[in-house]
Amino acid sequence: MKRKVLLTLLVLVMTACCVATLVACNDDPVPSDKKEIVYLGDSIAEGILGASPLGLRQEYAYANVLGRRNDYVYYNHSVSGHLTKDLLAILQNELDYDGARALLLHVSEADVIHISILGNDVLQDRKDGAFESDPVTMHNIILEAAKGEYTSIDRVLNGYTAGEVTTVGSVENIKGIVDALKRLNPDALIIFQSVYNPIMDVDTPLIKQETRDALTEEGFKITLDSLHYLGDLLIERLNRALTTVLATEGYEDSFVIADGHAAFNEVYNADRSRAERLIYPDGIHPSNEGHAVLADLTQGILEEKGLAKASSALAGYKVMRKNVLADYFAEQTDVAAVSAEIDAAATCAEVTEIFFDATQGLKADYTDIDYSYAERTDIVTVSEDISYEINWTSSSLMNIAKTLMNAIKTFIDNEASGVTLFDDGTMQIKLAVNPAQINDILENGIEALLEGFGIDLESFESGIDSFAETYLEPIVPGFVPEDGTSIADNILNAFALAESSLGLKVVCDDPAEREEFLKTLASVLFEGNVDAPIVIPDGFALVVESDYTLGGVTYPDGTYYPGVYLIPSDPDTRSYLVFSEYSGTDGGSRLNLKVDFLKLDLWLTQRA
Repeated sequence: MKRKVLLTLLVLVMTACCVATLVACNDDPVPSDKKEIVYLGDSIAEGILGASPLGLRQEYAYANVLGRRNDYVYYNHSVSGHLTKDLLAILQNELDYDGARALLLHVSEADVIHISILGNDVLQDRKDGAFESDPVTMHNIILEAAKGEYTSIDRVLNGYTAGEVTTVGSVENIKGIVDALKRLNPDALIIFQSVYNPIMDVDTPLIKQETRDALTEEGFKITLDSLHYLGDLLIERLNRALTTVLATEGYEDSFVIADGHAAFNEVYNADRSRAERLIYPDGIHPSNEGHAVLADLTQGILEEKGLAKASSALAGYKVMRKNVLADYFAEQTDVAAVSAEIDAAATCAEVTEIFFDATQGLKADYTDIDYSYAERTDIVTVSEDISYEINWTSSSLMNIAKTLMNAIKTFIDNEASGVTLFDDGTMQIKLAVNPAQINDILENGIEALLEGFGIDLESFESGIDSFAETYLEPIVPGFVPEDGTSIADNILNAFALAESSLGLKVVCDDPAEREEFLKTLASVLFEGNVDAPIVIPDGFALVVESDYTLGGVTYPDGTYYPGVYLIPSDPDTRSYLVFSEYSGTDGGSRLNLKVDFLKLDLWLTQRA
């Protein structure tokens, strides 16, 4: 029962956060004769982790930076957590993924297809297919590399057979990806971004303590240079998958490599302190500056291929960075002086270095982000309000059986939850709980709940602190206060920030109870006050509000697939699909959040 409660809260919190991300960072399609670029791949391309604060992803993620400064139409179909086999399955339309309809159409129309994939093939411990009986782990990959051995990583790259089960390797998957892209669009420029070396700090979270201890036992001296060199050995081996494909008959010149590994190492060799700035606190993803370096890398290729103009891109980039300074750092830096430096820059790379030198260590003031835009004539709304409820019997979460999801619904107030499209062009996504049922389980306190899972309180508190520092603080600057106040005192400001910048808010029947609940929850989770009683107030729900437009994609055969799209600011990109009128075995509509690390598949049924 306790496990079901935690899963319910996970559904609520992660769904709301991911939907809020989509609200903040995407837009509705606009017909255009501009150059089109499509981004495919993993979380590095998706830009949800790394680009921060989350409400300013459109200013920092390299997909947006390249798209905006070159005045492209740009579509980001990357999915966090994806491996090469997952991207191949989408392109072959083998996955039960609604968004593939738009993805395949956009790929077929693109001038440029930019791909970041491959990293997760080894970063994720592999227990799938043939690896089920013989797992491949980063721990073993690192220890082997320290000895000059590459058995584990080569199994991933070249394929592996155990008994009667064979798992196809990354090299063959990349060939399949290229084949699929060429079938869909033989004329597009395909760019694969190589994996960079993220080890820029001796304390990198990428290498766990268990692995460090094992390295020390083997006589490996742990320094930044030694760890970075070890990373280089592995990254070079990993990126060899790309060069191997290019060296294969029939695949010569099939794509271009944007050498992220060389670009990051160039910074590492020139300026160690700046190199550390290229990596997000999780030790894996690129930071805002890392995204900018990757954007500048690809910019050179686009200009070399005649698909971008250096002068207009530079002018557009200068405007972007000066606007960010004026809008979000006006109280913390000399905007006029920095803007003058930016104006004098001769390349995008110079603009990048000037901007991030000036804003290093500063927190963007993004409490008043304006997601409005010029009057538009292409907004289409429903003729009258339509409300949908969640069909838990058909829904699934992280591959959990639908029957279990159906059991979870006992903790959710389904009448109060759902998706509503209003005829004024706004929409609301709401997830509400049944407080009484959860409060019965929480009455013995958080510590008792943890003990039921065999979780040590000290480990729990350490994990929460790490989560706050690594993710919450970069995503929502100011969440961890610096003025001596507690997180509990600051929690209301943090939620106010989430509402103003992401459209995400917590509601309940009594505002005073809401404040007390949030403060208590923050106190328990982030300050170790595990004895504080947590009582979920009546009417508790997570709500995301946004504007929307009705739209869809039309295939060359004339088939039209309708959908509902969220609308923030940039008219030259397309939003993630919110939900489509997709008829499966259970009928109804399908909410597709496009966050594969959750594998959240919610089915909606229109209320009478």
